Amino acid sequence: MDRNHPLLSWMGKRGWLPFGGSNKMDGSSLAYRRRLLKDVKNRAPISTKLTDMPFVVLDIETTGFRYGQGDEIISIGAMAMQKKCALHEQELFHSYVKPLQVIPQVITDLTGITEKDVAEAPGLEQAMKSLLAIVHGKTIVAYGAQHDMGFLQLATSKYWGIKIQNRVIDAYRVAKWLHPEWSEHTLDRALHHYDIPIRGRHTADGDTRMTAYLWQKWLGEMEKRKLDTLEDLYLALSRVR
Repeated sequence: MDRNHPLLSWMGKRGWLPFGGSNKMDGSSLAYRRRLLKDVKNRAPISTKLTDMPFVVLDIETTGFRYGQGDEIISIGAMAMQKKCALHEQELFHSYVKPLQVIPQVITDLTGITEKDVAEAPGLEQAMKSLLAIVHGKTIVAYGAQHDMGFLQLATSKYWGIKIQNRVIDAYRVAKWLHPEWSEHTLDRALHHYDIPIRGRHTADGDTRMTAYLWQKWLGEMEKRKLDTLEDLYLALSRVR
């Protein structure tokens, strides 16, 4: 979800209901937690060349912006990118997520997600397991990553008492670095600039797909600018204000 969209700016001023749920883990959850802890060893070395880096682009849609204060994930999208930056549409993952609360009408108006869409959807724990199987060992790319990762980290902490260990790149900051001349750095602005067709905007699968194609183009831009490794990119982004 691109929280920079003007239609959503007022959401941060709303009141929120408690998230709910139990922190107790059964035997299967504890076993899954141990498996997740092993992912720490699977992080790509910072010296890895960008062209050799396995990426996964992801996006989520939520009922609001404040994770930990009642808002929930209602849709998840993820798309793996193979080494050498290859994209395969069939690798696009999407799942609705059944929330505990009613979806606000403003979110339905924006995303098109209705109560009917999520009625038979998996709960957050099962949806997260599907997502984590995809992001395993990959570097995560998300547009406005703080929002997405905040919700995802809350979920892994709630169900398994750990945090996602993958390296993360905020595509919003990459846009600011590549195009400091832009007056705004929304996903829409970037898509228009790179002539990427806008289809399914404000849906997790649509935004994931479009961001993946944008990321593919940006990797080409980085190569032109002699950014070779993940460390080079992190250093460049550290200078973005």
